[in-house]
Amino acid sequence: MSGLPPETRDHLWFDHILPRRLAHEGALVLHAGGVVIDGRAIAVTAESGRGKSTLTASLHALGHPILGDDALIVEGDPPDVRAVYPSLRLNPDSAETFFPGVEGRPMADYSPKRHLPLGRTAESAPLAGLFLLGEAVDGIAHRRLPPAEAVMTVIANSFAQDPADRPRAQDKMREAAALVHTVPVWELRYPRDYAVLPDVQDLIRRLLREGEHA
Repeated sequence: MSGLPPETRDHLWFDHILPRRLAHEGALVLHAGGVVIDGRAIAVTAESGRGKSTLTASLHALGHPILGDDALIVEGDPPDVRAVYPSLRLNPDSAETFFPGVEGRPMADYSPKRHLPLGRTAESAPLAGLFLLGEAVDGIAHRRLPPAEAVMTVIANSFAQDPADRPRAQDKMREAAALVHTVPVWELRYPRDYAVLPDVQDLIRRLLREGEHA
C-alpha cells in the first residue's frame, strides 16, 4: 500500500484488512457500530447507506460511551463486545448535525467521510441487543427477528476473509446461533430524517429495558 495517502492506508488496514484477519483467526467480528447504554452495549448494523454510523453518532452525542462505529468483536458467554478500534466516521451533514463546528480529519482520499473526535469511550461491555436497520418507511417500525433470521443477520453482517472457507463458515454459524440464543436481534425501520432519531433512541432504550426484564 505504499504510495497511498496515510489516511487511506489506515482506513484500508483498520476497516477492511484487520477485521477480516481477526475473523480468519477465529473471532466473530460484526460490521456494526456500538455504544453503551446504562452499562450494556448495543450493536447497530445495516447495509451501506442506511444510517448505521448516523444512529451510532446520535446516541454518542447524547453522552453514551462509544465502542466504535464499524467493527465489533463479540466474545465470551455471556457475550461481551469491544471494538477493533474506537472510531466515529461521518458524512459532513451528519457531522454538522451532531457535532457542529467540529472538523475532524479525512477518512480516506476517495470519501467525503471524516473521523470525528470521540467523547466518552468504553473498552467493552455486555452485549444486550443487536439492531438491524431495514429499509426506510414513513413511520417507525420494529420487530424482533426469529432465531433463524437472526442467525442469518449475524452472518450476513460479519467479516470473513474467505467466505468459501467451509470450516470457518461452520464455526461462524455455531457462534451466531449461540449469540442469538442470549442476545435479541431487532429490525428497525424509520424515515431517514434526523428529526425522528430522538423517537428511535427512545425505542431502543425501551426495548433494552423490556429485554432486561423478559
